[in-house]
Amino acid sequence: MRRTFIAGVGVVALFLFAAATVAAKGGGLTRASVTAQGWTCFDPAPVPGELAMVHCVHPNTDLDALLAGTLAAVPSLNFDLDGMFVGTEILKRADLGSDARPCRQGTQPDRTYEPVDFSGDGVPEYYSCHHNNDV
Repeated sequence: MRRTFIAGVGVVALFLFAAATVAAKGGGLTRASVTAQGWTCFDPAPVPGELAMVHCVHPNTDLDALLAGTLAAVPSLNFDLDGMFVGTEILKRADLGSDARPCRQGTQPDRTYEPVDFSGDGVPEYYSCHHNNDV
């Protein structure tokens, strides 16, 4: 009986340590917590071979201007499909610079900003750079 109790305490302690580690990694941010604070989240369109991330923008972001490509810069918080925080992203309006800027975690082969084309016309409105935790 005593062994079972000690083993149970060990399992609970390990669980609490793991939970604290996960929470510390993202500062406790989850998709649910930012949505509850009024952030707008966009679910990703699945792209084979790419990490799918949910992007959430601040409540004061003008969504029409975002999609039209008229905002100078747009930061977002990014979450995996389970709602856990994975990092941030910055969108910079395309006419404010080229995609040749370095982006350490960029998805382009040369690690530069990647084009973002919301309208689907083949002309990017923004260039994007992700800053992800261990992804």
